[in-house]
Amino acid sequence: MRQFPTTLVTLLALCAEPAEAQLICSNVLEFDGLSQFVSVPYDASFPTEVFTASAWIRAQIPNKRGAIISRGEDAITGNSSWTLLVAQSGFFEVMLEDANDDNQILSSGTFVADDTWHHVAASRSAAGAMTLYVDGLVAAQFSGTNVPSSNTQRNLSIGCTYGVIGPPPPPPPPAWFFKGRIDQPAMWDLVLSDDEVRTVALRGVDPLSSGLVGYWPLEEGAGQV
Repeated sequence: MRQFPTTLVTLLALCAEPAEAQLICSNVLEFDGLSQFVSVPYDASFPTEVFTASAWIRAQIPNKRGAIISRGEDAITGNSSWTLLVAQSGFFEVMLEDANDDNQILSSGTFVADDTWHHVAASRSAAGAMTLYVDGLVAAQFSGTNVPSSNTQRNLSIGCTYGVIGPPPPPPPPAWFFKGRIDQPAMWDLVLSDDEVRTVALRGVDPLSSGLVGYWPLEEGAGQV
């Protein structure tokens, strides 16, 4: 697994949490839903078309949408790739954007903005099959999904995305600020099986797992890195 620096654009509160959701770390990041987010410098290993991404969240209803982890819009091309998010309805969703700026929203149909801990994950195969998971279980499946654009070098963001639905004038601003708490966001450059996703939900992320290209325990407890 590559090691990436993580820059906290705004210093976020870290909170001790009980292990009410099996493997919540002792520290988590709390986001105000207004301006706070984490920025991870772009790296060519960030997955685009084929990926699995996951995180623990304790979400509240966002103002519009609340991005959990996102490969947002490039300041030059205006293309983004994918975003895991909480919709204004409170459902866990994923947005895919292709090279033509066509945005596709895929909903799990599962309400997660109840201010309790949930593990959420999404995977997309090379054939376009997409699976959304909540608490280690399959919540929704789709086929023939948009091919996420690879034409973006935007920093990975946790707690927001860059841009909005529809092409804004560059550079796209941060938007869709997450309201609540996020822990252990991670991503792989391959499709995890249903059993593997369930294992991550029950036992946590294995730092040595195959295909893992990003994992942020968010355990530092202080500072900007």
